[in-house]
Amino acid sequence: MSRAGRLLGASLFAAVLFWPAPAGAVDLDGGCQGNAESLDAGGGQLDVAVAPGPGGTSGDPFLVDYDGTVTYTGSSPAVFHDHSWDVKVMGITVKSGGSENADDESTTADETEVDDYLPFDAPGLYKVSGSISADEGECSGSAWVQLAGSPVGSIPWIAGVVMTAGGAALLAWAWPTR
Repeated sequence: MSRAGRLLGASLFAAVLFWPAPAGAVDLDGGCQGNAESLDAGGGQLDVAVAPGPGGTSGDPFLVDYDGTVTYTGSSPAVFHDHSWDVKVMGITVKSGGSENADDESTTADETEVDDYLPFDAPGLYKVSGSISADEGECSGSAWVQLAGSPVGSIPWIAGVVMTAGGAALLAWAWPTR
């Protein structure tokens, strides 16, 4: 697959997975469509998402494994040339790019590793959004994604324990005495 196809795919991957409609369904604006399948580190299926379709809400998030992959297919209603795209997790851009799309692709299929989008394993529920835009049109979407696992022992959990212990020590040191 060409670089343009991979970039279009990454953009559509984000848009396909990540747009919860008010009625609790994966929805996309701009006419894009697609589907995704998340696999754990051993290659076992965790979840499937279809856009438009059900899922992607905080009550029914798309389940992924930090050490796993997501395979996806996507299509746009037009061929996007000279497009730019981004993927955000909780409003923070984690991937972005663009392409000329010299191969005139309006569909894509690929696989991406979940850990390419997060700096460390931090199980929890996250709002993920993505968009792609070009002169020919644009698509965007968002959804809730559940990163599988227990937060106990993760970097944010350890940081929280250290901060709590430090706060308790400071409180004890600052406690007034007679």
